[in-house]
Amino acid sequence: MKQTPLVSIVIPVYNEEQNLPTLIDEIEAALAGLDYEAVFVDDGSKDGSFDILKHRREKNRRLKIIQFNDNFGQQAAFTAGYQSACGEIIVTMDADLQNDPAYIPQFVERIVKDGNSAAFGWRTNRENSFFLRQLPSRFFNALRNRLLQRPLHDYGCALNAFRRQFVDELVESPGHLKHITTYIASKRVNYVEVQIRERKRHAGKSHYNFMRLLQLGLDLVITTTQKPVVTTALLFTGAVSFILFLCTATAVAWHMAQDGAGVAVWLLAPFMFFVSALACGALALINEKVSTLLRHMQKKPLYIIKEHMD
Repeated sequence: MKQTPLVSIVIPVYNEEQNLPTLIDEIEAALAGLDYEAVFVDDGSKDGSFDILKHRREKNRRLKIIQFNDNFGQQAAFTAGYQSACGEIIVTMDADLQNDPAYIPQFVERIVKDGNSAAFGWRTNRENSFFLRQLPSRFFNALRNRLLQRPLHDYGCALNAFRRQFVDELVESPGHLKHITTYIASKRVNYVEVQIRERKRHAGKSHYNFMRLLQLGLDLVITTTQKPVVTTALLFTGAVSFILFLCTATAVAWHMAQDGAGVAVWLLAPFMFFVSALACGALALINEKVSTLLRHMQKKPLYIIKEHMD
């Protein structure tokens, strides 16, 4: 009978052939004193990532591999990893080497010895673009704290650890496993934040961009809030208010230069845009909410596994 490991590390992989050898070496060195397994989920990579994983598994049977038949996204890969992991404590991290595996024993210790239910990573330095990555991330962090009313500094950090009980609680709701960090933070359980330093990407390019962050943020709103339309209205109000300010400032400047000619049109246009944006945003979110409910009712899979090497 196979023994249950203490720690399961879940790592989504997408076109990371240049990073995987170093990552696996670092994991093996950092966790040499722990009973662990590493679950790599290949999210339809187009490079040699899967071949590298298979080769390394021949030398280290602690490595488990799940290969998707297509690219289903990072959150789906995490979900598959959670459902395959056997450890009492589940650790999540990225495969791009920005998360240092040397921190993992510290996360595990904060749970095992300190009695916490979870340990969340808090990046004290950010190596990404401020406007395209950090600013949207801070906005969605603030939104989640507002929705959950629980303080957490960094929801975007991939390096986290939590007890297996939370995966078991969501076994019948795999769609919510995508936001398990948010789920844990919303519960009245003890958790701690562990400050870490994020490293620069070793090779390749980031798979995250502004649109993916926006999509993830909207999916979060749909999943966690019971009043998605109201929440979306508030989001668009804040965003469009900023646009209104810029438009009004432009109209005033133009009015001062043109002695008031046509200023009414300039002032009316932003308000028309404001109402249209709210209506379109609310309708879009209603459509997403209905689509999500239909997908859950029809039990459509979040992913399709091509090969599973346990």
